[in-house]
Amino acid sequence: MFAPYSFLYKFATCIFLLLWMSVFGSVNLFAGSFRTLGIKEGLSSRQVFQIDKDSSGFVWVYTHVGIDRYDGNEIKHYKLDGMVDSRDNIQSSTTMICDKEGVVWVALKNGRIYAYNKLTDSFQLRVDLAGYLSSPVLYNILFDDENRLWLCMSKGLYSWEESAGLSFAGLKGQSVRCMAQMKDGLFFAGTDKGVFRLTKVGTAGSSSFETRPVDLYTEIHVESLHVFGAKLFIGTFSNGVFVLDGPDGRIHSLNDRIPHVPIRSFAKTKDNLLLVGADGAGVFCMDVATGELLNHYMNNGDDDKSLSGNTVSDICVDESGVVWIGTSTNGISYLDSEMPDVCRIRHERNNGNSLKSDHVNVIFQDSEGDYWYGTNNGVSLYQSRSRKWTHYLDDMEHSGKVVLALAEDSEGNIWVGGYGIGVYCIHKQTGRVRKKEKRDVHPEKGIATDYVYAIYAEGDYVWFGGIEGEFTRYDIRTDTYTYYPIDCIGDVKPGRGGSLLIAGCSGLAVFDKMSGDTQWHQTFGDISLHYPVRCLMQSSSGDIWLATDGEGLIRVRPDGKEAHAYTVDDNLVSNSINSLLEDNEGRIWFSTEKELYCLDCSRDIIISANDFLDVSWGYYNPNAALKLKNGCLAFGTAEGVLSFLPSLDLGRHVSVELILTDFKLLYESVKAGMKGSLLQTNINDTRKIDLKYNQNSFSISFSAINFAVPHRIRYEYRLENHNEEWEHSNSVRDVSYMNLSSGKYVFRLRAFDKYTGQQVGERSLDIVIHNPYWVSWWALLIYFILLSVFVCMFVQYRRHKVNEGRIRDKIRSFISIAHDIRTPVTLIKAPLSELEAQEGLPEQGKKTVAVAMKNVEKLMGMITQLLELQKTELHAEECLKVSPYDIKAYLEEKMAEFHLAAMQKSVGIELEVEPDMPKVWIDREKMDHIIDNLLSNALKYTEKGVIHILVKTARKKWTIEVKDTGIGIPKEEQGNIFHEYYRAQNAMNFEETGSGIGLMITRRIVKQHHGTISFSSVEGQGTTFTVTFPQRIKASVAVEAKADGQEEPQAATGAVHEETERAGKNVLLLAEDDADMREYLVDSLSSEYKVVAVPDGGKALETAREINPDIIISDIVMPVLEGDELCRILKSSVDTSHIPIILLTALSERENIIFGLEAGANDYIIKPFDLSVLKVRIRNILQNRQHLRETVLAMDAQPEETDYTSQLDKEFLDKVMKVIEEELSDSEFSINDFCRMLGMSRTSVYNKIKTLTGQGPNDFIRIIRLNKAKELLVSRKYSIGEVANMVGFSDPKYFSTCFKKQFGTSPSKI
Repeated sequence: MFAPYSFLYKFATCIFLLLWMSVFGSVNLFAGSFRTLGIKEGLSSRQVFQIDKDSSGFVWVYTHVGIDRYDGNEIKHYKLDGMVDSRDNIQSSTTMICDKEGVVWVALKNGRIYAYNKLTDSFQLRVDLAGYLSSPVLYNILFDDENRLWLCMSKGLYSWEESAGLSFAGLKGQSVRCMAQMKDGLFFAGTDKGVFRLTKVGTAGSSSFETRPVDLYTEIHVESLHVFGAKLFIGTFSNGVFVLDGPDGRIHSLNDRIPHVPIRSFAKTKDNLLLVGADGAGVFCMDVATGELLNHYMNNGDDDKSLSGNTVSDICVDESGVVWIGTSTNGISYLDSEMPDVCRIRHERNNGNSLKSDHVNVIFQDSEGDYWYGTNNGVSLYQSRSRKWTHYLDDMEHSGKVVLALAEDSEGNIWVGGYGIGVYCIHKQTGRVRKKEKRDVHPEKGIATDYVYAIYAEGDYVWFGGIEGEFTRYDIRTDTYTYYPIDCIGDVKPGRGGSLLIAGCSGLAVFDKMSGDTQWHQTFGDISLHYPVRCLMQSSSGDIWLATDGEGLIRVRPDGKEAHAYTVDDNLVSNSINSLLEDNEGRIWFSTEKELYCLDCSRDIIISANDFLDVSWGYYNPNAALKLKNGCLAFGTAEGVLSFLPSLDLGRHVSVELILTDFKLLYESVKAGMKGSLLQTNINDTRKIDLKYNQNSFSISFSAINFAVPHRIRYEYRLENHNEEWEHSNSVRDVSYMNLSSGKYVFRLRAFDKYTGQQVGERSLDIVIHNPYWVSWWALLIYFILLSVFVCMFVQYRRHKVNEGRIRDKIRSFISIAHDIRTPVTLIKAPLSELEAQEGLPEQGKKTVAVAMKNVEKLMGMITQLLELQKTELHAEECLKVSPYDIKAYLEEKMAEFHLAAMQKSVGIELEVEPDMPKVWIDREKMDHIIDNLLSNALKYTEKGVIHILVKTARKKWTIEVKDTGIGIPKEEQGNIFHEYYRAQNAMNFEETGSGIGLMITRRIVKQHHGTISFSSVEGQGTTFTVTFPQRIKASVAVEAKADGQEEPQAATGAVHEETERAGKNVLLLAEDDADMREYLVDSLSSEYKVVAVPDGGKALETAREINPDIIISDIVMPVLEGDELCRILKSSVDTSHIPIILLTALSERENIIFGLEAGANDYIIKPFDLSVLKVRIRNILQNRQHLRETVLAMDAQPEETDYTSQLDKEFLDKVMKVIEEELSDSEFSINDFCRMLGMSRTSVYNKIKTLTGQGPNDFIRIIRLNKAKELLVSRKYSIGEVANMVGFSDPKYFSTCFKKQFGTSPSKI
């Protein structure tokens, strides 16, 4: 706050101000049409000390809390460097000023002076007087025309320059409060004792003054100085205002115009008028040339458009003429001379000389220029000449009178109508109020309704219209009434050619006053009315304007054929229009409930007058508008009367400067000039921003510095290379972009005048988001080099794979031959097995057969070894089945197998095992192959000598060495020893034969154990193979083996004689492409089964569908259709899924077996096979099927306990049982119905049920019914006849016969 003065002084000031206002009451006390900037709008504090405007157009405000910057849209807050928010630093003597370059300076009382730095967007300390003076007290500063800084201090006047520092200038010992420059070299200083004239002495640039006091006749405390042309205005603390006419002119006081209150500030307006800011008395406006006091702006508590407070602390007039007034108690008020003054008339509480009610429904100006206001509480008359208010219909008798219509007749009487009150006539001169009678009393006399909405007076006639009554004409001369059959009238206006225009519920009516004829109009061109017309107006152009209650504002051309509607599609907030007026410029003003609009017909532009007039209050009432005789427009609202002179300039808008106010990364403002900052200068002066790849989310704030009409500005913006469409905004002044890709962008911003569409500003900002380092040029080069290396390696790898593929093709070809060999070997082995089992065979024959069997087994072993190669390839990733073994015992066992062969070749085999050798983890089957291969090779290529086996451990590994004294391996061929089919040349010349794949298989098995195999050899001396394994296989690639029980063929406990006895032999379908094998099996199985043989899978599929066999035996590898696919097809069809299938093949790998069983096979037998095992498997399968039949027919097993052939069979039988149960009681239920409900042919149903149950469909249904009947009889809830009907037997006698046949006893005995 300002420096305190005593209560007595305050009291004396108030008394003086009241006396002054009573003496000079003729001065125009004008509230003005101010806009407010306070805490609500974002100001830091309501205590404002100083206001100034910089070269960029920002308004700066120094408040009690800190410094604020206003750009016309938002307020930004600043703190001084190290400033403490306390009264010690922020006091009334603290000053803020712009230098001649437009830079903002702030001086604190303690001598610290700050300047705004645009680069860092902050205030920085520039001068600290404590470094020059002890306990400095600074009151004010001034920049002269040369931009030199002058300091007004408690002990004199000083100057300060960057180069020279602080210099004393004069007035030693004086408390200098302010300073002003009149012309070059001539200054004036105000002190607490008076005013001094300062003249520079010395050379140019000198900072010394010759001082001379100005004679003010008395000692005064000077608060402010202002140079206006050749005059110096002196504002004092308690002596009012003095004027010095010229440097050496006379002094005179303005006490007759301005009271004796502290004068804080002066300012010159754009119109060359002087504004005087008085602490406690508001703002005075005077014409300096004439000395006339033109206006006195004061706060009016009932008018929010008045000055916000009377404690004026500073005044600033910017280059556009906007007046900024700071107060020490109520923030800032600003006034634009181009904007119309808005007057608000309201009811003042406890003041009878004011409007009676704020709710104004109708406004009328009589022939004497006085104003009548119809309210919700009667009528108020305001006589402007006497400034007197008179109220009617407001006493207890008439309280609550809602007045809706007013008019004046030719005798000066005022007619009043309203809601439910009828009509009153007020004699203005006498004040007498007379109520007109209602027609109910006299049928031919009186007002037709109490609800009067419109009154129109012309000559001797007064016309009344409303609702619930006829349109009435009253003759004031003859006191007679005429009635016309028109009701629901909202407005009456004079028309052309002696007519009246009537607005009503039925549209627009043209009423002929002479004849009384009425023509209603609801269609105008393409527009048809469906809502009432509230009010109407005929403009100066002849157009008729209709304010509708739901279809907007309708403009009808004079011919009535062309019309246009203004609705929400034209940005109105509502289609319900309340009031209409035309101003002197031909513009149409109209209101909705909450918005006031102006329509410029020449430009066809609709303007929101609420924004234009800065009106944020009031609800505009229907038909409550009037153009006053002085050209002002008045609108009645629910909060008083809004009146203004419609001075609206829609010409070209001056260009505005678009500014960027902030740039944020992750919601954090980026400060310029800071270490590591993206900005080298403030965002508004930045033309390009470089961002890192991870700084791709940011926001930009912007504004157009326009303090007069900010609502007229519309913004458009876009980010080129991100979105090509322009985004529009009227209020939002910041935009965010998230997760942008790397690249170059341009942020473009444009400003437009909303009303004219004129572009008034444009600017841009380049934004570059750099690529991350991993896509920089050097990174791309590295990627290219790595890719090149990868491509080269890949090409080499592909070549290697192609070579491997060729070798594998050879292996597969060889293996396929091995598969084909197995079948003829089986045909040899099977008869030999039968011969060997026959009794009575001669001894020589037995020996011959034994030799043959031995060689067949040997041949099978060779074939198996070949197939091992395929197994190692197919199961390279297969988990090992490992168990711990005593390696010494294991190797001794293996040596025993080779003992006889070694003795025959006179070769010794020695075993050496490291003492305390722990158990090792091995896959027994695969380790057998490794040891067998190494020992057999050693024996094979060693004529005489010793094979030495050494087992030892080292570093969690164990090693087997097999060393022989054989032929060795040539050095040049040692690199190929593990390749497929490779044999060393000296081995090929040796008498022993080999395939060349044993070592290759051995190496692969060793790798499966995560081991290694190596050798050393000297030709002619022998070879040593070394195999190394980890002591324990990793758990992630191994599983401990479990004991696998050998499946032994179990003899059938009984033959299926019941089946054979009932229906002969079972039908067996044999699918085998090998003719010999097919013939052999047919001969072997024909004694027990009826065998149907086919040569391929395709014929097998056709035959199975035709004959519905009891079982199928199929080879897998066959032409046309392979066995596993045949199995899959048959098992996936409900017609054939019940047929059991045995797959017979030479494919012995586990995956082949699993694949066949997953295809649905009931069993899988590997060639060569034992014929007796095959026969037992067949019998077991057929016996299981018989068990299934018995289970289904017995109906005593749970569904989950029944062993169905396939899931399809289970689903089929479930469906069969469901259908039978649903139709159980239907005696007419036939086989055709049964098949239809199952969705299958009769033949398919017969075959399926016959196979699964052993019964035909009819028999099966009967058995199910009888089983159900037995269950019902056992419950003893029903009679035999009821049970027979319940299970579908219409004849109880036939039911008893069937029941006895099925269960061997009659129903009555159950």
